[in-house]
Amino acid sequence: DGPFSDKRLARLQFAAALGEAAHRRMAKGESLAEAARMAAEEQQRDGSWRVSEGIGSPATWGNALATALARQAIVRLDKGRKEAVRRADAWLRKAESESVLDASGILIGLGRATDEAARKQRARCLAILERGEGKEGGWGPRESAPAEVFDTAVAVLALAAQEE
Repeated sequence: DGPFSDKRLARLQFAAALGEAAHRRMAKGESLAEAARMAAEEQQRDGSWRVSEGIGSPATWGNALATALARQAIVRLDKGRKEAVRRADAWLRKAESESVLDASGILIGLGRATDEAARKQRARCLAILERGEGKEGGWGPRESAPAEVFDTAVAVLALAAQEE
């Protein structure tokens, strides 16, 4: 507890980390389904996971990145939660990209999806990343902001997710 305590974000970070471990076959057992349940309970009716009301930071992620990583964790942890994944997919395809971080999160969530809505959303998000890339090759949280390590890392992960 305290001013920087965010239990919702902590649950999502735990599920994302456990999902990655399960994907790499380093985690097994009932804790996987429990982590998926905890993450799914935080999903909003619109299909997103809300962790902030503005531009994300390393402490808040931002809603698009939270949605992408929670979706990814649920897919890896509990394949039976198809409705949560379907709602997240729908949200990712229509979400507004208001920043480089939002565009990156949406791209991570879309992965290599090939449906028309995903292709259109991918094009919008890639355009934001293209405009937001700094002269030195990094990204900031907004298109005109100086590059920051966190935002650059998320943008690189987003671009890599398109090529897997």
